[in-house]
Amino acid sequence: MSKNAFYLELLKQEQELEAALVSVRNLIKYFNVSEESGVENQVNTKETPFYAKDLVDYDPEWSQRDKALYALKSLNKGVAEEVAARLVEYDSELSLDKANRIATTKLSQLYRNKVIDAVKVGKKYRYYSK
Repeated sequence: MSKNAFYLELLKQEQELEAALVSVRNLIKYFNVSEESGVENQVNTKETPFYAKDLVDYDPEWSQRDKALYALKSLNKGVAEEVAARLVEYDSELSLDKANRIATTKLSQLYRNKVIDAVKVGKKYRYYSK
């Protein structure tokens, strides 16, 4: 392995570790764990942030935004139609047409708000989580 390839592999591992650290910190915030509280795993009853939802099973009660984001994360990357198909798999009450509207609208909003990234492929965008 060349020095350059080794260096690139180390950078990739560093990014993965940083992402894992951010997830752990978010979970600590979600569960409101603090040393001085004396209460372990005190759950925050406010609206559940998505970073906690990506560790549990799909819930039909989530907002459309969270449903689209969960479906995208389960695919790793995909166009709106692929995300819509995954939404229909998860939520049998959704029609494919409604799932397509949800996926198209919410993924576009998430991309504009810089929650996810995308690459233009032809006329479509292939979305992926950061």
